[in-house]
Amino acid sequence: MRNWSHILSSNFFSGGIFFLALLSCFYQVTRPLPSTWKETDKKITGIVVKVKEKEKEKTVEIWIHKKKKSNLRIFLNQKKEIKVGDQVVVFGKFKTPKKNTILNGFNYKYYLWYHREKVIFQANQITVIGRSKDKILNIKRKITTVISKRKNQNYLSLFLLGDSSKIEESMKESFRINGISHLFSISGMHFSLLALGISHLIIRKKKDSPFSLLILSTILFSYLYLIDFIPSAYRAFLLFELITFSKCYQLNWSKNRCFLYMISIILFSKPFYIFDAGFQFSTVLSFFLWESKTFFSKKTKIGSSIFLSILAFIISLPLTLNYYYSTNLLSILWNLILIPFVTIIFFPLQVLSFFFPLLSFPAFYLGKIFEVLSKFLSSLDTLIFIFHRPPWWWIVVYYIFLFLIIKNIKRKKAISGILLLIFILYHWNFLFPQSYFLMIDVGQGDSLLIHSNNQTMLVDTGGSFFNNQGEIYTKKLNLLLQSLGIRKIDILCLTHGDYDHLGEAYPLIEKFPIKKVYLNEGSFTKEEKRIINQLQNKKIPYTTLSEKSVFSIGKFTFFSLNKKMETENDSSIVLLGKIEKNYFLLMGDASIQTEKYIMENYELPKLLFLKVGHHGSQTSSQFSFLQKTKPIYSLISVGLNNHYGHPNLSVVNHLKEISKEVYMTSVHGSILIKFQKNVTFFLFPP
Repeated sequence: MRNWSHILSSNFFSGGIFFLALLSCFYQVTRPLPSTWKETDKKITGIVVKVKEKEKEKTVEIWIHKKKKSNLRIFLNQKKEIKVGDQVVVFGKFKTPKKNTILNGFNYKYYLWYHREKVIFQANQITVIGRSKDKILNIKRKITTVISKRKNQNYLSLFLLGDSSKIEESMKESFRINGISHLFSISGMHFSLLALGISHLIIRKKKDSPFSLLILSTILFSYLYLIDFIPSAYRAFLLFELITFSKCYQLNWSKNRCFLYMISIILFSKPFYIFDAGFQFSTVLSFFLWESKTFFSKKTKIGSSIFLSILAFIISLPLTLNYYYSTNLLSILWNLILIPFVTIIFFPLQVLSFFFPLLSFPAFYLGKIFEVLSKFLSSLDTLIFIFHRPPWWWIVVYYIFLFLIIKNIKRKKAISGILLLIFILYHWNFLFPQSYFLMIDVGQGDSLLIHSNNQTMLVDTGGSFFNNQGEIYTKKLNLLLQSLGIRKIDILCLTHGDYDHLGEAYPLIEKFPIKKVYLNEGSFTKEEKRIINQLQNKKIPYTTLSEKSVFSIGKFTFFSLNKKMETENDSSIVLLGKIEKNYFLLMGDASIQTEKYIMENYELPKLLFLKVGHHGSQTSSQFSFLQKTKPIYSLISVGLNNHYGHPNLSVVNHLKEISKEVYMTSVHGSILIKFQKNVTFFLFPP
């Protein structure tokens, strides 16, 4: 045993294990993802292992398992009572998940890839034909059944099973802004409290004996299996087991050695966990907090709490900016207040309500009070700072500096290095000026972003009658702008009053700083009047953009070519843009009548690209207009399978005759054009 103890405690052995784990991880991650389901099948059977049902959505997300096959994610667009352990037969069709079509957007295909899922199944009918005999699934079924009967089932399901599907998205967002999301994911804190509770309730004597530790480990592993090996929980479990193993067999491993073995085991057994955001946050936080323990020894309890909150903020900053593009300095204060509340009162009360039903009522109302408080705190946005999304090297260098600070190696220089990195990232657009045009994929609508020399113009916002107002802004525009480090819009140009062009203007103006707004000439629509009223209330200057107006955004110069016409579409603002020797034309929804007017009154240059009018409708883009402008590239903003039939096939054929390429957001996703030494196109197809 002594020989093994010596081997396991040697740097050579632990380093070798880590190196082999890295090789294993590289092999598993780079090999093609196997397809374990026959993708032509329209009928599948399996056993339900997980169910997520969102309260305000008529969708059910189900995972089923079958022998020798990976878990399959099934979507059902109707409410149906399906439980864990049900044996089901499902009718529908397989679908290949799509990538993000928005720059820096959420990549669903990548998300499924690191969950080892290659395809999804869209169900139109699901029937329960039996029930599994699997003991663990039946235990989970009983637990979920009990939870569903509790009034506080949303937080009970979250804390016991790690299922956040019953928590509203707006609530999750408030947790994130307040910097307390970590309190609502099963990780080290929850495992510590669980281990402590089990020790007091079940293992009252000889808590450090091998037999007692074996019982504790067995219970914790069973719980881990029950919650499907959630990455952050798996990390916490392994670390707990390694520390326990070291103490039990008197190996005297340092915490760093335990941490190294923990990472090695994960790289061997669950290599794709390294791509999980929750795992990254919990791992980085636990490592640096461990390394910083010497800082806490000389401080009072209050001083330690304040220092811990500040340090946790500093440690998590690079990952926070990488995933969310903004940070809230007030989260340091909110953590000081809310961590003790959640740890001592909220979390225990929610868990105890599982065993004592009467507690579910105070737990429910306490949850409601907490939600009101969280939303109020998140609305205090004075100290929220937006950063450009950090490149990978920035994150690496930041953590190297942080490690040097904690280890007291050239601490002053390392502190200066971190401050310099933060300064550079915050002023990224000023220090590294770029000029680019971005056609944003907003579905059936228009939204164009022009940025140059730290100045920004947004032409239209998109808008859909099939989505709630604000959805495109929240899920696309806001995140895009923040990820690019854009903190203000210098000019918002609304080409005309159609909803698919200005439907998201109201939430944008309400929540995002805007300096000036341009509207088209002619009578105002109902939606335009609503926006004007909003602009007046917020004291944002606005004006109608008259014909022959000229203005600039950084290196871009724009000329307004249109006047008031008979219809709203024909009265669209039409902009001729110029940057260096490159010209482009933005047509809004202008029709053939406007095109004729422009050809008769202006000598148009040869275009680098044309933003095709009215989404490629047959009412626009007459062949004579295309022949005169000769766009090298044609861009169409259009929704996939839209009910208008856009773009018109004959228009597309005419464009292909004239242009080198025809790009459509429905096919190519967002279209980014960078104007550097050379003009470069970037596409984001689904």
